[in-house]
Amino acid sequence: MFDCYRYRKKEAIANAANEVILQSHIEDNKLSKASIRSTKEEVDMAIARMEDEISIWSAEERRQNKLLAVLSAQREMKAREATRAEGAEKDAQEQVRVKELVILDLSKKCSEVNNRLKEFSALYDVVKNERNKYVSLIQSSSQALAEMKEKIKILMNEVSEPS
Repeated sequence: MFDCYRYRKKEAIANAANEVILQSHIEDNKLSKASIRSTKEEVDMAIARMEDEISIWSAEERRQNKLLAVLSAQREMKAREATRAEGAEKDAQEQVRVKELVILDLSKKCSEVNNRLKEFSALYDVVKNERNKYVSLIQSSSQALAEMKEKIKILMNEVSEPS
């Protein structure tokens, strides 16, 4: 629509200029029919050049409109990609927060397990020491019992032998 308007406007300007030139030359009676024809040919050539220029600019406008449409489509695509990337970033941040909480919980559990391990290790050491103490008491008691049995045997032998 805009191209058509420009074309009509330029054509009207060219026709008006042609008429003005012709009228001024006719009034001056300086022009002959040959000069009128040459002037008309010049005006026609000027009109043809302008029409060619208009068609070139129209083609350029169509090319620019196509380019604009392509760029608009690319902009929309990039906007959708950016929105997807923002969503993915938010999801990743949420996953990081959840994993940090899991790590914190597991650290607490690990600390509790280590404390219980230390307690049980201490209890094990106490039980081991007690066992060793009782084993040594049993060994000393067994040795004392064996010695007493030996003494009893000797004494029984002495008592049974009348001297």
